[in-house]
Amino acid sequence: MHLHAVNLALARVRGGREKGVTVENLQADSLQSGSRRQDQNGFSLIEMILVVAIIFIVSAMAIIALQPTWQQYKANAATQQVKEALRQAREYAISQRRTVAVSFSNDAFGNPQVVLNLYTVANQVESLDNTPFLTLPIESTVKFTTFGNLPDTPDAFGDSSALDFNNTAYATGTILKFQSDGTFTDVVGTPINGSIFIGIPGMPNTARAITILGSTGRIKSWSGANQAGWFQQ
Repeated sequence: MHLHAVNLALARVRGGREKGVTVENLQADSLQSGSRRQDQNGFSLIEMILVVAIIFIVSAMAIIALQPTWQQYKANAATQQVKEALRQAREYAISQRRTVAVSFSNDAFGNPQVVLNLYTVANQVESLDNTPFLTLPIESTVKFTTFGNLPDTPDAFGDSSALDFNNTAYATGTILKFQSDGTFTDVVGTPINGSIFIGIPGMPNTARAITILGSTGRIKSWSGANQAGWFQQ
């Protein structure tokens, strides 16, 4: 019985050798499997890094591609801010029967703004209240500026400077007025037509203009984004 068991064991060993199965082979297979798993893990990490890098690259490209759209948005927002300030000044002048002073200036940091002051009357003498009742900051990257490649707006109120009234260049901070009847005048009360040009310096596609008809105080806005001329917004 014992001899029979020994013979079976020897037969199994011989069979394993014939099939090429040895302890050394098993150890080699185990090492190769571990090496493959390590290679697979390392390749997966590289793949993940590549995916993250691609995401960053695509995001950066999208941001660059959206820059012109973002600039246009800021120019349009600044245009709307100027229009709303002027309309508010005119409506207040009419509803309150008061003269409202309007000035286009820059704050201490060089950012554009529209400032509204009231005129008060005492002993039949009109005087300017030095405390503004409204100071409206405009988009900080947008400035009072012209773009030389664009002609005057179809209203033809002048384009010799960023602030042009009656075809005369006005400095920032110059006082203008909305009268109680809604007309837009100079400081002595003479109706004037005017153009306010704004945009982001160095970016002609952001060129915008606001025009004011002195005799009625009508306000219009224009876009020169196509660089071929102005179209009304």
